[in-house]
Amino acid sequence: MKKSIFVFACVFLTLFLISGTILAEAQIGEIVESDDMILIDSRSPYSYNGWAIDGKAGGHIPGAVLFSSKWLKNLETNQAIKDELKRFEIAQDKELYVYGDNSEVLVNKLNELGYNSSQIEVDLKEYNDLAKMENFEMLVPPSWLNEKIKADQVFVLEASWGDEAEYLKGHISGSIHINTDAIEEGPIWNRKSDREIIKALGQHGINKEQTVVVYSVADTTPAARLASILKYAGVDDVRILDGNLTAWKAAGYELKTKKVEVEPVEFGAKKAENPEYIIDLKKAKEVYNNQNADFIDVRSPEEFRGETTGYDYIPKAGRIKGAIYGYGGKNAYDMSDYRNPDNTMVSYTFMESRWLDQEIKPENHNNFYCGTGWRASEVWFYALALGWDNVSVYDGGWFEWSENKQPVIKE
Repeated sequence: MKKSIFVFACVFLTLFLISGTILAEAQIGEIVESDDMILIDSRSPYSYNGWAIDGKAGGHIPGAVLFSSKWLKNLETNQAIKDELKRFEIAQDKELYVYGDNSEVLVNKLNELGYNSSQIEVDLKEYNDLAKMENFEMLVPPSWLNEKIKADQVFVLEASWGDEAEYLKGHISGSIHINTDAIEEGPIWNRKSDREIIKALGQHGINKEQTVVVYSVADTTPAARLASILKYAGVDDVRILDGNLTAWKAAGYELKTKKVEVEPVEFGAKKAENPEYIIDLKKAKEVYNNQNADFIDVRSPEEFRGETTGYDYIPKAGRIKGAIYGYGGKNAYDMSDYRNPDNTMVSYTFMESRWLDQEIKPENHNNFYCGTGWRASEVWFYALALGWDNVSVYDGGWFEWSENKQPVIKE
């Protein structure tokens, strides 16, 4: 009986595909619920996450897997495409049904590579329950940022470690450069004191009531590090340009080369207003003994196993005893586990599913750590975007923990 129903559903679906009729929710449901089929959304990560762009519906059909047709430009070889498909568990032995922008381009490539894929049409405006990342507005598309800059409704910061050399080669209109040395200091590279942070933010023209958008030239970690400090200090509305300057340029928006001078302002607070967002060693020791709290290691597998420290200035290898591996990248300077091929945040449904598989629980107090704090800040920001509210960055990370005779393990 079940086989007959399945065959009927497939035939019914095929008739819809051949006729070119827009599929109704019931037919889409057959695809999502089947173990032998995969529904693919070929639109941009921005649209998938929830942004309504160019008058089109934001969000995605529940159960759809993100694989943007635009990523084909980022993946230079057929093998790279196959590797990325495998990463998102899009298998060759499944029937693939693709909807969204340029879906025909993606279907043609998939079929060329030996996959069994078909293009389908769906009217997303007819759906009442499109899935969206809970706080998708925290990661903004270039089009939104461009509109807000024109309306003078955002304060834009370019973050990097070091001088303004890259900034002066080309930056987003109106953006201010900030060297991360203004907010953190060695040798552990923890944040500076609240007084120093608030003073530095004010000197860069930042008031806590502003909507602040942060970006980096390419790597997200400098932007995320600054974003975490801004949220910690008390800026409520902090966002990151998803994909950074690379995305801005890919969207065709112009760059400026003249330095933007800024008038210092009062930040609007005397001390950090959200101290729970970033914890230091003293608090980390308390958290360690809390059964409802976890340390989430977002370094490379080699760092987690204790095969390398990842940095020439961190002498000891290993991990915090009891820490859960939360993925990271290939090395200390790579966060590819959290990035799409276009360097935007990896599909949030994929990210959350992997966390749950690792028994990282949203109801617990999750403390993200890396070597010192940059990578952890990126993942922490994504967790907030997902709606995981009880999250912190352990500022000193493995470097501080390992140098202070705390419980560690090395495989």
